Amino acid sequence: SSGINAEYGEYKYVMNLISTGDSDMRLLRFVYRYIDDLLILNDNGNFANIYTDIYPNVMELKSTGSSAQHVSFLDMDIKALGNKFKYTLYDKRNDFDFKVISLPNLGGNIPVNQAYGTFYSQIVRIFNANNTADLFIDNIKTLIDKLCKQGFNRRILFVYIDRFIRSYRFKIITKFWKILHSHMFVV
Repeated sequence: SSGINAEYGEYKYVMNLISTGDSDMRLLRFVYRYIDDLLILNDNGNFANIYTDIYPNVMELKSTGSSAQHVSFLDMDIKALGNKFKYTLYDKRNDFDFKVISLPNLGGNIPVNQAYGTFYSQIVRIFNANNTADLFIDNIKTLIDKLCKQGFNRRILFVYIDRFIRSYRFKIITKFWKILHSHMFVV
């Protein structure tokens, strides 16, 4: 299939670069692939010039970037700002013109504790997927609003935020260099 063809094409190309000592190897140092998704960072458009040498003609590469400084990759939205990257969660379901049901709805027949546990796991996921406090807070506020519309109690959600902050305080300080308080999430 196309995955095997892609891997074989990459293997042949890289082995050729190694055997010839070709300086084009440096062009690939910021190219990352996960299954059939490619992420190309800081290459000044060089990959566009060589990808047909790597991948079979039957494969078509489509850019998910809105510009050279902004791209979505897997579940991340990545922006290049000066000499830094700013990343946050990206959920392509938000791009659909219809409502997508996700996460527990307390109107259903589900255990309440597990539903709130899902919220806690989403806080951890959002924390790991953001590299700035402002994007982290925005993602949490959006999640709180969504869950409140699905029957969750805002006060209980804040109990879980406080629990996260206490459990992850050193990681939060290390990552964002400031202490977060649950009142920062008030909408």
